[in-house]
Amino acid sequence: MAKKIVGEDGKVYYERKPIYKRWWFILLVILIILGIIGSRGSKNENSSSGTKTAESKKEEVKTFKIGDMVNTENIELTVNDISSAKKVTDDSGYLEHKPDGENNRFIILHVTIKNIAKEMISLDSSSFQLYSGDVQYSPTMIMVKDGLNLDGINPGVQIKRRIFFDVPKDVVDAKNLKLKLGSNIFSQTGGHLEIDLSK
Repeated sequence: MAKKIVGEDGKVYYERKPIYKRWWFILLVILIILGIIGSRGSKNENSSSGTKTAESKKEEVKTFKIGDMVNTENIELTVNDISSAKKVTDDSGYLEHKPDGENNRFIILHVTIKNIAKEMISLDSSSFQLYSGDVQYSPTMIMVKDGLNLDGINPGVQIKRRIFFDVPKDVVDAKNLKLKLGSNIFSQTGGHLEIDLSK
């Protein structure tokens, strides 16, 4: 309620409470504070459940070997063989691809991939990563007929492709090579897995 004040001139004035002393303003501040506390609590719960999800995903990654047929949600994958080369040519023999460095080689993975999803999926070599210990190598896009370069695969279709990695010569003979598969915006593999490439 406004307080009545009689001024020196005889007029009656009403003194209003400052906004921060009004009941509705205090209620609004309390509701905002409760909302902030509640959202922080749910963020903490979400982050802890996110951590549990990340940990369970790490636990779900199984290691397979060359020749094993492995499944993700969308594909059936088999690494049939691993080889190396100083250069790669297309079917015509005119286009020749060489590794970037003089002492580099291509590690070539020969894979069979089958779409086990219910719709067409896109696959690209970028979802494959080669590891020698903790050193990661990304695939090199080589335009050859059987290279894995953003292929669309219909349900039930099986393809055979090669995946190329430009690596230093000493990596070719490394005993600790692993292939890791994941998903990205170009490649809907539908899962994560790891394949031990030692023979």
